Amino acid sequence: MAPANPAAHQPANDDSTSTGTTGRLWFHLDDVVPLAVHAASTPSCGLTSAQLLARAPLTPALIWEGTSDGDRLTSNGQPGWFDADGKTHAARGRTWVDPEYGTVAAAVGEVGYLPVRGLPGSTFHLVEWLQQAAADGAHWLSLDLTRRRPVIGPSQLAVSDQRGDLYPPAATWVEASVACVPATGSGLYRALVAAGHYSNHGGLLARFDRDTADRMVDDLQRARAHQPGFHAVLRWAGEHIEIYTENADGPSGLRRYDVVGPDPDGLYPIGAYLWPWLPMGDS
Repeated sequence: MAPANPAAHQPANDDSTSTGTTGRLWFHLDDVVPLAVHAASTPSCGLTSAQLLARAPLTPALIWEGTSDGDRLTSNGQPGWFDADGKTHAARGRTWVDPEYGTVAAAVGEVGYLPVRGLPGSTFHLVEWLQQAAADGAHWLSLDLTRRRPVIGPSQLAVSDQRGDLYPPAATWVEASVACVPATGSGLYRALVAAGHYSNHGGLLARFDRDTADRMVDDLQRARAHQPGFHAVLRWAGEHIEIYTENADGPSGLRRYDVVGPDPDGLYPIGAYLWPWLPMGDS
């Protein structure tokens, strides 16, 4: 049975191992959807160890790999997709780096096979499901690997507008002044940051109180009035903050790419795993 329609899925943070990883991997749909489309639309697909180990038919698929640099998804479509440095293009799981273990994959050396078109007897087509999820406002894909199988099936997948598993287990939080020039310009903001941890895509893990979140929203609205397209755009939607970026191809000029709600402490992890927050001087 295919997964339910896109909905918020926020698993608790107590599903963790001694390495600090969780049983659910998180990928941003902006990274995954193009890979799924590549796999589904290329003329042929290549043999991979994941498909051979799964004893599955050769079909367009995403390949999950647990590597020493974290979890990643790649396409088995041929011709392959390569980055400018010659490496296979991949969607990297977005997680934290542990001060003791570094970036740890769910299972280093293991692989999984994720068909983007239905296998025989299945009517679930991952590529259409992901595209519809993105159109309906989802931003995150999560894979449940607590029930690890060679073929990753629909029951192991979920989509949501917000990312779950936001914080490392037993993190120690300290006060800091942080900035994220690519997204917020030169503004400094007081935050609580997870000591010794940071995102594997760069930057601290930061969360902000409501007053600071309000100031950030106002700062970016004023910045946009003077310099459109340079900064992110934040908007309140009830108790949640929606995060937008410029979309030159869209009719409104803006595209939402994340939603952030208050955590159990009433704090907002704005830009978590997407923005490179860096420590700065006092604000």
